[in-house]
Amino acid sequence: MPLVEEPKHDWTYVDDFCEGVFAVAQNADHLRGQVVNIGTGKQYSNSQVVALLEQIAGKQLMRDVFAQYTRDYDSEYWVANNKKLRNLGWKPNYTLLKGLKRVYSHEIQKLKEASN
Repeated sequence: MPLVEEPKHDWTYVDDFCEGVFAVAQNADHLRGQVVNIGTGKQYSNSQVVALLEQIAGKQLMRDVFAQYTRDYDSEYWVANNKKLRNLGWKPNYTLLKGLKRVYSHEIQKLKEASN
């Protein structure tokens, strides 16, 4: 797998993201014209995400590590300032580890069903 290890992102589980969208929609009149970030407020590098996936799967990933890869429009560091969203009562329910475990379990189940 090609991997650029260092970029950091705010990985947000889809259910938490949807709850954030609902919170913003419910408060749309109050938030009109404002930017509201939806995210955990925590950054994880690509190498940290891969390490967690390896831990969950109990397997090592064959990596083709690239020292650097940037796109003109991209940033290597993404993190949400979720203060506005938290002030609406929203908080993430999934840690990165919990979300990855859930996705992994779902994908394993799909593979089992497909092989039957």
